[in-house]
Amino acid sequence: MDSEKSNKLRFLLIEYYDSFDENKWIVKILRASKFHAHITHHRNYSIQALDLKILVEASLFVSYFESMETLSKMLHKIVNQFTREQIVDVKLEPDYDSFEVSDSEIRPIKTKWAEINAFQVKLVDQLRRSDESIDFQNIGNTARHTLVKLSDEVYIDEKHNPRDSKIIINDGAYKNKLHSYIKSELVGTSNDELRKFAIASIDLMEKSIDLANKLTHKDEAQRAYAEVCIIGTIGVIAIIKSVDNNGNK
Repeated sequence: MDSEKSNKLRFLLIEYYDSFDENKWIVKILRASKFHAHITHHRNYSIQALDLKILVEASLFVSYFESMETLSKMLHKIVNQFTREQIVDVKLEPDYDSFEVSDSEIRPIKTKWAEINAFQVKLVDQLRRSDESIDFQNIGNTARHTLVKLSDEVYIDEKHNPRDSKIIINDGAYKNKLHSYIKSELVGTSNDELRKFAIASIDLMEKSIDLANKLTHKDEAQRAYAEVCIIGTIGVIAIIKSVDNNGNK
């Protein structure tokens, strides 16, 4: 399948999924993706078979990371109905050429919480010393632990406990704790935009951590995502610090 056919296949898939309201997220991903098909040799196929690699714009890949496996299966099924060629496998991967991480020094943000400050320094130091994939995965673990500690610092059960009893609040549920904290502290229509931004930042951070822990690609790609993970963690800390400062005025 040459590049022209790959582009036509992409167009057909966009047209197909765009006809269903519940699949708009798939259309968003496909519009920001590149298709590459190459011949594969598989003993179960007597005819020429192809593997289809779909490179997804990096920020979208992170945002929909948990749905990528499901989407891969969906696309595999429909692609084989749209083309005469036999597609053996459909792989979705982040497009590393779609973003660039600056070499500028990452600086921790000073807070009133000594342990959070120490964890930020540890994250930056881990990145500086990292040269193997396991090191970059450890950065994801440290980032998660940092946000767990941050949620413990600001969340007060009597004040921030969610009204919905189905929301789990325990020692490791940093996302739920931070969500509840934000929703309790940033009330009212005047805080709508900041509240949405803060919650979205926390959600994206969770997915970035998951990605940093699970990626097994080349080291330079892992390093880029590790840097994004650290920058995102410090960004969430900055937001929570700002909310805490406003609440203590």
